[in-house]
Amino acid sequence: MGPSLYLLALLALLLFVAGVVLLFRRARASVPAPVVKPSPPKITAPAEEVPDFEEPPSWANGYTTQQWTRLMNEIRACLKARGMEFVIAESGQIVMRTAGGEKRLGLLNLTQICRQVEPEKWAGVIGRHFDSIMQTEREVLELEGKIRDFEQVKTTLVVRLAPEDAMPPELLVARMDLPGTVSYLALDLPTSIRPLKPSEVAVWGKTNDELFELALENVVRLAKPEVSTPELEPGIACTALVGESFFVATHALLLDLHPECLGAHGSLVAVPHRHCVLAYPIEDLQVIQAIPRLAMIGRKLETEGPGSISPRLYWYHHGGFVVLPYEIKANTFNFSPPEDFVAVLNELGEAG
Repeated sequence: MGPSLYLLALLALLLFVAGVVLLFRRARASVPAPVVKPSPPKITAPAEEVPDFEEPPSWANGYTTQQWTRLMNEIRACLKARGMEFVIAESGQIVMRTAGGEKRLGLLNLTQICRQVEPEKWAGVIGRHFDSIMQTEREVLELEGKIRDFEQVKTTLVVRLAPEDAMPPELLVARMDLPGTVSYLALDLPTSIRPLKPSEVAVWGKTNDELFELALENVVRLAKPEVSTPELEPGIACTALVGESFFVATHALLLDLHPECLGAHGSLVAVPHRHCVLAYPIEDLQVIQAIPRLAMIGRKLETEGPGSISPRLYWYHHGGFVVLPYEIKANTFNFSPPEDFVAVLNELGEAG
């Protein structure tokens, strides 16, 4: 099942989530502090002499100890078959020896993908994953001779969304469009996405605004999401933009091109991972029923991945995004909207 069909099926399943109590508290929105991940260890001995962990770490949601052990063994077998020396670190990275020194690769997306298929298919998924990474290395080497020439790379320039702590900010050409995330410039290569560094774009003689405008135009051309309207509950539907492209999530920055996502008072928006954007147009007080449903679905999809971006619920209004803080405790949904959003709810209430 491809990512698009999987997302639609998962959305349909999540819509049966039990109802929760909705509590409103007047409070201003705040952006949670970034999570600091521990640094992976240096390789100090050959891989076979360094013990790997076997219990599922906290970031590997949904795996039993038996499943996790099997998955780690499949990863080890794949890397050893390709002649790679490595350590699997508890931080969620593989530390590898390469000709150019140590290389660190994240495991989160791979484990999310494997969780969505039968264990019998893990070996194939893992093999394709690391073969793609090896191909990426070759593509990056070929790119080095072209990257200074804007005309040669401009058609591959894209914007990608990621969690705000995904990469060191000084290595990115980035801006913050959705609180808690980063929008960064990259090149869409045949088998990989290559982030651009400030020093690399400086030689092009373009402003960042010009580059982001072109990159978003390219996303419109390269990533065309499927549009559906699943019901959050009977009579209340949202709009789902889903697809296999890694840039579907970037369409959150292109909502004005999706009128079906827009309401008279803005929209509720969730961007759980790279393959999905969820939007609920705000027209009337039915938005109160939509808030907990959309928040829970977005949170679940962010946990499932792959390519997790944000568990937050946003209000898209006047061309910008505002966090709508919520918390789920003991089957109770506690909602703390900012004052401007409360004013909209009051206006809708007075309008009947």
